[in-house]
Amino acid sequence: MSGLRERLHRRFWPAHAPACGTVHFRLALTDGAPAGPRVLTFLDADERTVGQLDHQTCAACAAVFVANIAVATHWQGRGVGREALTLVADRAPGYRWSTSRQSAEGRGFFAALAEETGIEFVERGSRCPHMTGAAPPH
Repeated sequence: MSGLRERLHRRFWPAHAPACGTVHFRLALTDGAPAGPRVLTFLDADERTVGQLDHQTCAACAAVFVANIAVATHWQGRGVGREALTLVADRAPGYRWSTSRQSAEGRGFFAALAEETGIEFVERGSRCPHMTGAAPPH
């Protein structure tokens, strides 16, 4: 367990409760480009989709762009979205984060997560040239 995930786990989950219940995650690169779109799907024990994180990560620019995060209503408030973003953050330490336009609920979620993690999630932030295809692949 990474340092960030371990701190959040200790803070929000009792020792006997597994984070996110029985949800696991599956990452897919949608176009194969190093900074191209990625989809992290949240699956329950029966392999049903209960959420999704659409994002891009660019190692060359040390940037992450969150295009969308959605969690099924009956899974909201159980740490699933937090765990998904933590998985990405573990692989992108020190990266600059931005998001697409946020709903009122999303603003609350990202504000709480920023307070917990120290990561600033810039709303309506820009994607780097590698993410948009304006720069050559790295």
